[in-house]
Amino acid sequence: MREWLDPMALAGETLRFDLSTHRSALTRQLLQVRVRLTARVLGAGDGLVPANLAPGALEVEAGALLGANATVRERLEAGPDEAVAQLRRLAAAGRAAGRRARFERRVEACATMQALGALKFCLPASLRPRLAAMVDDVDALVAPDGPTVWSRMRRREVALAGMRGGPGYGPALDRHRRDYGFLLAEDVDFREASTAAALDARLAGLAADDERGRLDAALARDRAAKINARNQFAAAEPDVTLVSHVLLARALTEHEDRNRAAKMRFLRDACELAESHGLDPEWVTLDELAKVG
Repeated sequence: MREWLDPMALAGETLRFDLSTHRSALTRQLLQVRVRLTARVLGAGDGLVPANLAPGALEVEAGALLGANATVRERLEAGPDEAVAQLRRLAAAGRAAGRRARFERRVEACATMQALGALKFCLPASLRPRLAAMVDDVDALVAPDGPTVWSRMRRREVALAGMRGGPGYGPALDRHRRDYGFLLAEDVDFREASTAAALDARLAGLAADDERGRLDAALARDRAAKINARNQFAAAEPDVTLVSHVLLARALTEHEDRNRAAKMRFLRDACELAESHGLDPEWVTLDELAKVG
């Protein structure tokens, strides 16, 4: 834990990321861990990317961070092997984030999920222009096959809106709050957005029948667009390297949902751990929680 949190020396040009909207120490520290692990997570080196928290910001050694991204980009452009390796890393990270573990291992799993999001900066700049020449809708081509976490959450909300005020609504609302409520805000303020009262107020504004029809129609259009884009891409007879890039881009689109869910689930559990030990979730630090979790 100390190598993730202790100050590091920064050399050369410094990138400064604004953290003024980050309300808790947990989210600021988690971002520092995520950046420091970037090269390791991407397989671009064993060292940490130098990054330090400063008042209202995260300062990062530009050469180390951009160099890690450039290393992966060059490997992707050289052939399909790097894309396959990164797809395996994405799959392994998702499994690790879902396991029960001691707090320090959960920090690493959550930070790893976040660091893998940097892969979107490593995809060749020529990818989208090449795909645009082959298909009408590039976004549909690189979209994952299944529905997003937001679509699943919306469908659950529509069902709950139809139950509102009836028998079983209270327990069903509690299950929804546990499964999805933590996704509704950033930082630790999701505790306010995910109370039963706040979620019930959201559901009160839904006309279940109308919303169900709109959701079904949107999902049908989404499926049709994906099928059409995939058929166009196959007909263009792409080379294996391009196919590997599309599969990676598709996995990264899905990863954005899974990454947010993993981060917010981690913060929810960290807040509950802090509160169970009489600690303030807004001010508690990762190393303090590691001592009790």
